[in-house]
Amino acid sequence: MSKILIRGARILGGEPQDVLIDGETVAEVGTGLDAEGATVIEAEGQILL
Repeated sequence: MSKILIRGARILGGEPQDVLIDGETVAEVGTGLDAEGATVIEAEGQILL
């Protein structure tokens, strides 16, 4: 399955976080997540719902 790393988004307006999605599952939420093998989306300043 493909991995997507959304970097620097504000989840519902909170502090900037990274979100790693593996297939159809949110695999991890935090800061400084590893993007190895993932498509990276830079989302600084954006809100993630």
